[in-house]
Amino acid sequence: TLADPESVEAVQFFADMMANNFAMPDANLSQAGGDAAVFQSGQVAMIIQNASRVPVFNAAGLDYDVAVVPIPEDGQRSASAAGAAWTMSSFSDNKEAAWTFLSWLQSTDGGQAIYTQSGEILPALRSTAMSDAFLGNMDPPANRQAFIVEGENAKVGRAGMFPEWNELSGTIISPGMQTIWSGEATVEDALTSICEATDVFLAENGYPHSE
Repeated sequence: TLADPESVEAVQFFADMMANNFAMPDANLSQAGGDAAVFQSGQVAMIIQNASRVPVFNAAGLDYDVAVVPIPEDGQRSASAAGAAWTMSSFSDNKEAAWTFLSWLQSTDGGQAIYTQSGEILPALRSTAMSDAFLGNMDPPANRQAFIVEGENAKVGRAGMFPEWNELSGTIISPGMQTIWSGEATVEDALTSICEATDVFLAENGYPHSE
């Protein structure tokens, strides 16, 4: 869990980076316009981000590249996995047309190719990611293979796939983490409080649901 020693150590690492001015505190980052803005302006030397910032950096003419995030010798990679989550309604009056569109949208030669050429995504399809449409793109960054490496190590679970997730994240998890980044609470105390409050929230909302 988030309160386990390994989790505390990992979060403490990031908190120490902010406390020692090796990383921009979250509040300062928000006031400065976000990660893309501070990187473009030269306020920070690097950021950890996905491919979504590529078009912005290229439009600004930045000389940059990407790399796989380094990890400790005994560490393991755990990138986050997410996506657009295109869906069709079971109540649709045009299911056949909707399915045809979704099939095209997610095809290597269809929507995936269009999104890939824009440079702003890591393609969901491995065949597209390994194709010239992605790896052969001559625009920066040169080391697009780094996105694939992180994608291969991605794990689902960064966001909760249940109706109350936004409420849980916005009222308990994010505010709790902010107390760490601002130095108001110790990492161990804050993470313990987050876990306890989360357990109460989930119980009050009927989790875990019975079969």
